[in-house]
Amino acid sequence: FGIAGLLAVSLLAPIGFGIAQEAPEPDIGHATVTIRHGTEIIWSGEATFPLSDATTTISSTSGEAVSVPEKSLLATLVSLDAAEEEFSISDLSYFSSFDSFLINCITASAISSEPQCNNWQYVVNNTYPQVGTDDYLLNDGDTVFLYFGSPRRFSVDPDETVPTVPANVLVEEYD
Repeated sequence: FGIAGLLAVSLLAPIGFGIAQEAPEPDIGHATVTIRHGTEIIWSGEATFPLSDATTTISSTSGEAVSVPEKSLLATLVSLDAAEEEFSISDLSYFSSFDSFLINCITASAISSEPQCNNWQYVVNNTYPQVGTDDYLLNDGDTVFLYFGSPRRFSVDPDETVPTVPANVLVEEYD
């Protein structure tokens, strides 16, 4: 053959190693998630979720196992709970009459060992969705705030409060 013949054969014949073709990575969405209690940020960062229509099973605290979309806000929060140490969803209820979950309590180590219960709310892209976290489907690029407490707060300086004298009242809305 000679060198030219050997080169021609090696170009035509497959060699014992090859280029492995990787399976295409499924479409992954990214959302910025902030969990806060009052002015205290419990956790903030990027969360990922599949953009497919796949489902996952989530169990309530009392053991009801229900299938929800993997790209739901609840599935993303449950994933974050499993991966992060700063918080845990310590009470998750399922109501079959509404076919919906409710985040009752979150325990945050930065605040207290006691869970914060019964007033968790969320905003996505500065809008209050009218569905539960298990029914809200995230989109790539969403910004989520899960927060504890009222979206509004007012305070009065007790040193300035006299029944017959006008007082200054500070009124704030969650932003």
